[in-house]
Amino acid sequence: MFFRNVPAVSALIADLMSFANKSIETNYNVRADQVSKQQVEEAQDILDQLANLIQLNLDVNHFNKRLLDLYQVIPRRMGNVREHLLQLIPKDTEGLQEVEEKLAEEQATLDVMRSQVELNKDEDQSDSQEVNLLRDLGLEVEEENDPAVIKKIKKQMHDRSEKHHLSLAF
Repeated sequence: MFFRNVPAVSALIADLMSFANKSIETNYNVRADQVSKQQVEEAQDILDQLANLIQLNLDVNHFNKRLLDLYQVIPRRMGNVREHLLQLIPKDTEGLQEVEEKLAEEQATLDVMRSQVELNKDEDQSDSQEVNLLRDLGLEVEEENDPAVIKKIKKQMHDRSEKHHLSLAF
């Protein structure tokens, strides 16, 4: 798959991709390869509009209508849609924080979909060239083997490094 010459990094990336695919399967009724870049952009526009609506005493009906629009752009998997809508008008900073957290969750869910859609697009354009996910994301990942660095990581983990064995560091 990716990074054939660096097995630990390849395994890490494969695990991250698996987590992303599971998240999409859990949150959406469609696969990433069934979603277009335009759908992702439209969903992002709606999220940006929703973020601009957040204020004390916001119009919950209008906000919920835009949430429903968001859920229809890329079909979401939900048992009861009402559980995903705002129930109360935010009257204080605590109420506003709850709305902001809801939108942050929606943004994180969309970000996972976006990354998979972009990866699918890159794979389609690669014409049998190996896709280098890290390069495309502008990242470098390598396994850390320096005993001094490992010791420092374990120190930062306090007692958790012994309880939850540190197997690899990157």
